[in-house]
Amino acid sequence: MKKILVLAFILVASMLFLAACDRGGDADGDYLTLRAVFPGDHPNDEEYVLEAINARLREAYGFQLETVFVHDYWTNIALMIASDETVDIAWAHESTIADLRARGVYQPIDAYLATYAPVIDAKMPDFVRSQGSLDGTLYAVPRMIPMAQYNWLWNIRGDLRQEWGVPEIHTLADLEVYLQAALDAGMTPTADQQGRPLYPVLAQFYFPMGDNGRYPLFVDPSDPTFTVQNFFASDNWMEMIQTKRRWREVGFIAEDESHFGGNAHEGFIFGQVAAVPSNTNSVFERIDGLVNNMGTDAWIESIMLNPGRRYVFHGGDNMLAVGSTSENVREAVQFFNWTRASQENYDLWSHGVLGRNYNLTPGGAIDLTDIPPGMVYAPRSWMWNDVDLARFSANVSPEAVQAKINWDTGAIVTPFVGFTIDQSGFASEFAQVTAVTDEFFSILIAGMDADYVGRNELFLQQLGAAGIQTVIEQVQIQLDAFLGR
Repeated sequence: MKKILVLAFILVASMLFLAACDRGGDADGDYLTLRAVFPGDHPNDEEYVLEAINARLREAYGFQLETVFVHDYWTNIALMIASDETVDIAWAHESTIADLRARGVYQPIDAYLATYAPVIDAKMPDFVRSQGSLDGTLYAVPRMIPMAQYNWLWNIRGDLRQEWGVPEIHTLADLEVYLQAALDAGMTPTADQQGRPLYPVLAQFYFPMGDNGRYPLFVDPSDPTFTVQNFFASDNWMEMIQTKRRWREVGFIAEDESHFGGNAHEGFIFGQVAAVPSNTNSVFERIDGLVNNMGTDAWIESIMLNPGRRYVFHGGDNMLAVGSTSENVREAVQFFNWTRASQENYDLWSHGVLGRNYNLTPGGAIDLTDIPPGMVYAPRSWMWNDVDLARFSANVSPEAVQAKINWDTGAIVTPFVGFTIDQSGFASEFAQVTAVTDEFFSILIAGMDADYVGRNELFLQQLGAAGIQTVIEQVQIQLDAFLGR
């Protein structure tokens, strides 16, 4: 009888141990810890919020999460992987995913998605899935936001436009009327150092290489040959830098930006700058700061200068991936799914603890009125946004929210969606072209050189010496292969 009881005890204990292991923990209450490595700095009140998140993760899956934040992300994440540091969850971006995959930073996750991330698997459109995939294999889960040229907008002060008697803005000429009104009112009209908001009217192209407006290569989507070309040798680029030089000469771009610390975003929300580059999310990120600083009558308009038609060039930009040093792919994918499995989970992950880090209006909008600034939990949620779960500020109109949700309606989905450059065969030329672009771009796009024609000629010479023709030829080969041409 005693032997039977002992055997029964061992059997039960073994079953409990196996169950705990299957959930990621073990029998004595220790939990598997997933290590997430993200860019930048820790958000406010993260320790408290992370404990609330981990309480739910331990209950649901038997694992928990810790976060590590680093600067110079792409360099450091590659170094961490090369040093065999554990990276379970990592940031990925469409501009670098192919290169970092080639360097062994990420590992495939598609074998786990259907079973361990059914919510994401069911709702991810094919064109979004393709952006996180390489050679037909999924490596990352893109955020799900409107993508039709979503980075090529302006934010302007809608309240001031009306106060100054400026009509609604649709064209470049309309925008310049608003900028002149801002100058006349003693404001800095704009501090645009990227040029991206001018692309819809001056260069509505697909740019397969670069970020933040620094695009060395372009493909005209209306050209059936889909020929890869040097953007900085185009008439479109010349018209863009001519426009920015004229803006500087007439005072639309400030010579001295010290009064707002050279930070266009800060200058905008403190009422010093009238127009800044934006994306479809920016109005929601800026509105609370603007209202807090300038009063409840202040409001923001998002403007895309009249492009005639809009394109979807990318299925996603920012993504979450699993590091190649992780031995916990299943759990990492389960975590991705957990963040989108319910509104409650998404809110906790993206906004913090209700009543402590944020409040909700009766209509379900984010209300930070009674939250001390140091308690506003603001993680880098741009890595995982989901428009279906997003909450918006109470200071944003329902019309603006609906416009964002419907942003992609009627846009043309191009065949370029999902294309990424594998630079491993021409890494030296790729790096040199990027370095030369970084050296010249900012001065030209800010209109800082009166001899912009001469500077651009020097720019083109150095691009040639850096090997841009090799880059063009190699990208053309890869694009043609991607398109099945």
